[in-house]
Amino acid sequence: MKANYSNLKSALNDNPQSMEYLRQYKNLNTMQWVSVVSGIGLIIAGLSQLDNEEGLSSSGKSLMVLGGITASLAWIPNFAKPEKIESAIEEYNK
Repeated sequence: MKANYSNLKSALNDNPQSMEYLRQYKNLNTMQWVSVVSGIGLIIAGLSQLDNEEGLSSSGKSLMVLGGITASLAWIPNFAKPEKIESAIEEYNK
């Protein structure tokens, strides 16, 4: 069985430090989703400024670029998540 948040939450429940690492993992996961949803929202806001005659306004382009950057930043927490799972298991096994 692969170690993930769902099965480790119940298995490591009696170790507060392990649970802290799992909480940090969950927060990183939440941060990823918020970043993606915010980025998509900014892209949609930029697209809403599309004018059939003039095309996309400069503020619309800026919103779309900012949305793309924001959504792309969702990958950053992905690098720290495996470390949190490993730390939770190591703390439990001490």
